[in-house]
Amino acid sequence: MVEDCIPIDKLTLESKNCAITARVSRLWDVYSLKDNKELMSTDMVLIDRQGSYIHASIKGNFSHLYQKQIAEGSVYYIKNFSVVPNKTRYCVVGDNKVMIQFYATTVVKSVSEDSLGIPTSAIPKHRFDLLDFDKVESRMGADYILTDVVGQVCCEGEVTNKNSRGNSVSSLMLELHDLRDEKIRLTLWGENVDNYMKQK
Repeated sequence: MVEDCIPIDKLTLESKNCAITARVSRLWDVYSLKDNKELMSTDMVLIDRQGSYIHASIKGNFSHLYQKQIAEGSVYYIKNFSVVPNKTRYCVVGDNKVMIQFYATTVVKSVSEDSLGIPTSAIPKHRFDLLDFDKVESRMGADYILTDVVGQVCCEGEVTNKNSRGNSVSSLMLELHDLRDEKIRLTLWGENVDNYMKQK
């Protein structure tokens, strides 16, 4: 099973009937901006043992098929998927030209260390393309990629509710500083505000 897998960085638009073995590094649901209850897709970042990563998406109308089958942090054998062009806006994995789209018939099997031939711990748990604070400004207004930064919270605003397309959404402004003591402001929205407040 694992023997027929190809590395993520070898996937192209011409890839057909291939399989990968990868860890689900991040997993989240995407809801409609118009109706915060309409599930548009379930998305994830997959990482293989070479450290290559890719964005994968399951359309909302059949993401329920995988809800109990896929868990963040676990390693899976994945087969029968489509390789499609990466998004042109809000790319999760910006340096990839392609992403994976699951079908209702995509095969997802949990992989044990015995079948993998290496410890599952050899597959990275996370990968981020961190951007220095001084380069973030160059991406302001650019919507082609989501940006990853790391810093320590040095200042925190108040949680406020803002009107977004007829819905009330909570927001929180934070100021971070990095090891060079450069500072940057960012805003958390919606459930990210709730998650941040719970972790404090």
